[in-house]
Amino acid sequence: KVEGWRLIGRDSHVPGQVWGSIEEEQLEWLKRELSLDPGCPTVFFVHHPPISVRSPWLDRLGLAEPAPLVDLIVGSSQIRL
Repeated sequence: KVEGWRLIGRDSHVPGQVWGSIEEEQLEWLKRELSLDPGCPTVFFVHHPPISVRSPWLDRLGLAEPAPLVDLIVGSSQIRL
């Protein structure tokens, strides 16, 4: 924690690829971490964008199958950024 904020990052690198991935195992880990302190404001970061940033070249580098991660983020009120 940093001044009352929890920082959580995930490695989305896929060796040999330009796009990224968050595997089910990582999603389950993130769910457990978030459940440990549901009232703590959290900053979540990942290298590959899970949503479109409206840049054709950058969107090609996003996460493969981002919906499970996006759903988890949207459903986790403590993730503020």
